Amino acid sequence: MFTARKKIPALFLLGMLLLFSHCKNSVEPGKGDYFLYDVMKKIDDLNIRYGLALPAKMQKPSPVILALHYGGQVTGTYGLDFLKLLILPALKDLNAIIVAPNNPTGGNWYDDDSKKAVIGLLDSLKKEYNIDTTKIIITGYSLGAVGTWYYAGKYPNIFSVAVPVSGKPQDFMISMITVVP
Repeated sequence: MFTARKKIPALFLLGMLLLFSHCKNSVEPGKGDYFLYDVMKKIDDLNIRYGLALPAKMQKPSPVILALHYGGQVTGTYGLDFLKLLILPALKDLNAIIVAPNNPTGGNWYDDDSKKAVIGLLDSLKKEYNIDTTKIIITGYSLGAVGTWYYAGKYPNIFSVAVPVSGKPQDFMISMITVVP
């Protein structure tokens, strides 16, 4: 069995291809293959808002895609809008549960509250749905890509695939990432 550290470089290009190959499609809430929800949940002492896309015909167990949004002022349905705009059109054919949290601090994705929100949200999904824990994908764009690099390096046993798009790791993350030729 491969670890996440071995899978990430090999699947990075495939993930990039998947992400951009379907971007011309659009998805509307409640139409097509997915049902979209704007959810608010309390995780520890944080109120986390996130977009959730559930396949109409859910696999059992289901793969999960965790999508981290780009930077900017995080308001309202920021995560859900990111999910609808970029992630769902690109990855809907995977028939996975897709979750896109709003960054709780509006800053980077690796501060303490963001880590608590991301990992807590995944734990919550595992309790609510029949999740295939060997198929948890993390992706992000720009600031979300930096977060993707962080989580892939910090939690290689959680994520089976990481697809950072248009963002490079911070210097302190370099030692966490193993590159396999």
